Amino acid sequence: MRVLDACKKAVKYAEQLGVDECEAFASYYKVTNIEIEKMHIKSAYTRSIGGIGVRVVKDRKVGFSYTNTVHMRNIKKAVEDALSIANTRKPDERWRNLPSPERYPVVRKLYDKGVKSLESDRLVEMALEMIDTAKDVNKKVASMSGSVVAGYSVKAIVNSQGIECIDRGTVIGGGLYVISRDGGDVGVGYDFDVKRTLREFDHIEPSKSASEISMKHLGKRKIEGGKMTIVLHPFAVADLLSNIFAPEIQGDRAYKKQTPYADRIGEKVASGKLTIIDDGTYSGGYASAKFDAEGVPTKRTVIISRGRLMNFIYNSYWANVVGKESTGNAVRKTALGNDYSVEPTVGISNLIVKPSKYSLDEMISDIKNGLYCITLLGSHTANPETGTFSVVAYVAFKIENGEIAYPVKQAMIAGKLPELLLKNVDVVGSEVRMVYNVITPHISFRNVTVSC
Repeated sequence: MRVLDACKKAVKYAEQLGVDECEAFASYYKVTNIEIEKMHIKSAYTRSIGGIGVRVVKDRKVGFSYTNTVHMRNIKKAVEDALSIANTRKPDERWRNLPSPERYPVVRKLYDKGVKSLESDRLVEMALEMIDTAKDVNKKVASMSGSVVAGYSVKAIVNSQGIECIDRGTVIGGGLYVISRDGGDVGVGYDFDVKRTLREFDHIEPSKSASEISMKHLGKRKIEGGKMTIVLHPFAVADLLSNIFAPEIQGDRAYKKQTPYADRIGEKVASGKLTIIDDGTYSGGYASAKFDAEGVPTKRTVIISRGRLMNFIYNSYWANVVGKESTGNAVRKTALGNDYSVEPTVGISNLIVKPSKYSLDEMISDIKNGLYCITLLGSHTANPETGTFSVVAYVAFKIENGEIAYPVKQAMIAGKLPELLLKNVDVVGSEVRMVYNVITPHISFRNVTVSC
């Protein structure tokens, strides 16, 4: 049974059982994964994952259930289970209704038949080319791991308010973690690329980059701590934004006063050099789609404009609670392929930092004493309610007199992200990277405390 038909049948059956409202979300994923380990192909496999999740409302009581098959008997069971769960719950007095149909945007570069039709043999070839590239540019490579992944997905949503939508998408990505060794000294490097179309995907350049970084990471020195300017690579910027900033701009957290930005719409909360946008319609974006996880059209929402807080992001439930329109930010947060198994919550789509005009070389040229951080460790332990974080600059290089001088032994960076964004932004770069669903250039911050 096709996903859209499965959703229609689920809603129809729920209505026959007398529910007030019903929503059915079904998805199907086909993913081919080539794994690299110790400079060899470890495994190559293709798996298919799919199912349907059903949300029902009866007297403002909400129940949810799911099944990983779309046979009619399983769909009926999921509907019945969802209704049984709803009947055990207290009414949600904040519940208004499921979203109604709206016109969907045209979003480019979501699906590519070239990705969908890729054979595993070609992906294996790509993986071998990645291994060879890394070894060719760096004779001190000791080991490496990574993967090449190509995926195809179909998602459908039907609800009793009249929403009936289906979308398909593709994604292809590849990354390499390279270890170099010189005697007892070890250097590491990582890079990757991810795109929605085969023509735009590049598996060679990231392999070369990862290998070069790992070689340059040899010969690390301990540095003296203190206040200095740090330049964050897009990987590091994305790490902080996705783990700390993204939860802080959720409308549900703002309503519950669980973010430092609560009640601050219209206020200056960041440097005037910063404009940050959530855009589910971004062409070729990793998280781009025509509709969100409730069937609401995706949108472009300005979060921060030249330092001023403009909007939070909402799904339909929390938008109704605060009397606003959904920003198209309903997400189903779970592992790839199992999104049908959870109810929608609030989350970012593509978080975009508007670039400036300065290249990385220009950003570094004016720094006398600084640190260039490519990758961070530990941002997932940060506290989104306060923005407090403490991270390890895992792959980082000392900047001296306008040049990258040498790699450093692990240094610690701690602070509060809201304060960094407001008081410490120095330069926003021009060279943008798509780090999954965060699209950002380099950003430098002045007077940051680094401990070693």
